[in-house]
Amino acid sequence: MSSLVILNPNSGRGAGAKAESTIRKSLDADLWRTEGRGHAQDLAQKAMGAGFTTIYAAGGDGTVNEVLNGLDLSQATLGILPVGTGNDLCRHLGITTLEEGIKVALAGHTTLVDVGKLVSSKGERLFLNVAGCGFDAAVAEAINRGYKFLSGRTAYIAALLGQLVSFRSPDLVVKGQDQVIYQGRGMLCSVANSSSYGGGMKVAPLADLTDGRLDAVIVHHLSKIRFLREFPQVFAGSHLGLDVVTFRQDQGFTVQTTPEMPVLVDGEIWGSTPVSYSLMPSALTLLAKKDFTGTL
Repeated sequence: MSSLVILNPNSGRGAGAKAESTIRKSLDADLWRTEGRGHAQDLAQKAMGAGFTTIYAAGGDGTVNEVLNGLDLSQATLGILPVGTGNDLCRHLGITTLEEGIKVALAGHTTLVDVGKLVSSKGERLFLNVAGCGFDAAVAEAINRGYKFLSGRTAYIAALLGQLVSFRSPDLVVKGQDQVIYQGRGMLCSVANSSSYGGGMKVAPLADLTDGRLDAVIVHHLSKIRFLREFPQVFAGSHLGLDVVTFRQDQGFTVQTTPEMPVLVDGEIWGSTPVSYSLMPSALTLLAKKDFTGTL
């Protein structure tokens, strides 16, 4: 058997465990369950050594990221079965339910997608979705500490309101490959390979998994009142034209902050700034819908 499902039974507040029976009945694949944070990456590495060639990540964005980081990208095909709370990467892929994920798996259509890579104080990490630092990382850190009982978007908004009271914008220096693109105080700098995070917030609505570029979205320092007034635009992806937003596409970025700030990658904290981002074009074979073009 060349296919394996790595299932996070705790994803989606237990939705992963409930999905196990359906997955076993639907796919001709072995199934291994994770037992804690980081275990999905270990299992993916073990699967590579055991000769599995198609690996399904059954969980949320964090599980997908762990599996990605355990794969030999040149040898593996990745499939995704969404049973997490946010499932933002799957939103970008147009796979919004477990049943749709199973249909995509059975159809077997694949596409080559870009893979992002960051290097922070904790070292190297691959990502498919969104990374960043600043206010969004502070919110993610708060969610991981105490909002897991809420759904993806609801948890994000609750944590956002809680963090907004105490957050202080750091000084940012953001460079593309050839020039400084922003220098000054800023709320956050998100670097995206696909379009959304936080349960459907379209932080990078123009992101394309196949275009060979990362999207940097920088929100300048602004008052808390204006932040709350403008924030709803992110759900529609209409914020890029605001005068307090800087947007660039490039093959890589570096971000320095004063003081140091935590770095977010696919919903988890990975070290702190300074952080550099680069892209590996067409590096991963991904199971996707036949009409998937790389964009939302």
